[in-house]
Amino acid sequence: MRVLKGLSWVLFPVVVIMVMTLLMASSKGFYTYQYEKNNIYEATGITREDMPEVIDRLSGYVVGRYKTLNHEVTIHGKTEMIYGDREIAHMKDVKLIFDGLRYAGVVYLILLLTAAYASAKEKKLATYFVKLSHYGLYGSVVLVAAVGILVASDFSRYFVVFHELFFSNDLWLLDPRTDVLIQMLPESFFMEMAIVILALSFALNLVMFVVSGQVKRHLVENKRK
Repeated sequence: MRVLKGLSWVLFPVVVIMVMTLLMASSKGFYTYQYEKNNIYEATGITREDMPEVIDRLSGYVVGRYKTLNHEVTIHGKTEMIYGDREIAHMKDVKLIFDGLRYAGVVYLILLLTAAYASAKEKKLATYFVKLSHYGLYGSVVLVAAVGILVASDFSRYFVVFHELFFSNDLWLLDPRTDVLIQMLPESFFMEMAIVILALSFALNLVMFVVSGQVKRHLVENKRK
């Protein structure tokens, strides 16, 4: 059981980032903000009237709300299917990764509940969650620092490395002149999403750390009485 507890502590900061990634990938507000900021309407030729549906379908597809991604939109005044075969094939690969994140999250939740139950039986539940919050904060600091260094040094290079590690094909190499997917999701989109994910993860872990510190202090004071 000590091994399960240890795993739940060590993996916690990673799982928090996974959850934040899923939330951001399905955040229509973030997509809309980025599209306005980067003037994606002009880059793609998609009308403002059609874009909400495009965002809803794209953000919903990766997290499993839609089974199919492609649909008709008006591009430069012509009605056509928004994505080509290569884009569709790549997004299927992307969806597999997000499916994996969800399954991994379920497995971790089972691990967390098992470890918490064992701690409750030992009357050490509060201590367990205090340690969980400590690992979460320390782990998030390390991850934020590591990714921050990568972003500051050469995000483009590591963005390519990421794709080479997680995809066994070159379908992710799209043509920005003709492929709408890469026109909608330029590199800057992912860089800012990564920054937001890390910031939210750090904030959540910091809040947990502060709350757990208060709980620990309360428990110590009660023991002294």
